[in-house]
This record gives sequence, C-alpha cells and structure tokens, in this order.
Amino acid sequence: MFIISIFSEIKYIINIILIELATYETYFACKCNLKDMMLFITCIGPREDATRIGSACVVRCQVVDISLLRHVNQAIYGYLSAYHWCMRVCV
Repeated sequence: MFIISIFSEIKYIINIILIELATYETYFACKCNLKDMMLFITCIGPREDATRIGSACVVRCQVVDISLLRHVNQAIYGYLSAYHWCMRVCV
C-alpha cells in the first residue's frame, strides 16, 4: 500500500514537471501570455465523449474523464495552431 502511494506521488510530480516544461516551451514558441494559457486549460471540459463497440456489435456512447496532461496537450495544440495560422496570414 505504501509503495503504491509513493508511485502515485512520483507520477504526480513527473506530470507537474512535464506541464511546466510544456508551458515554458509554448510561451517561448508563441510569446503568448501564460494567464491566457491557464484560462484555456481550465475552459476545456473535464470529460470527453467516447464510443465503445461491444462483442455483439452494440455501440455504446459514454463519457470519459480526461487527465490534466491531456488538458495541457490540447491547450498547447490550440496555441501552436493559432500561432502557425497567424504566421501564415501575417507574412
């Protein structure tokens, strides 16, 4: 039980480090405001739709919780695609 708790804490710390690195990388690439990025991360919904197909070819729609790291990945993708679009239009 104690070892599982330690691994959970280590995984949490690694996720925080990855989020910080991704945030700094996006900031330097796009020169975007970190406050706007945090707002974008919090505006992404906590759940996503998923479709499962059962063994009898029954299609079920369900809602799945998504992790904080996926929120950050979506925010980075949004900023980088907006940055790419601005560079293409402005130049």
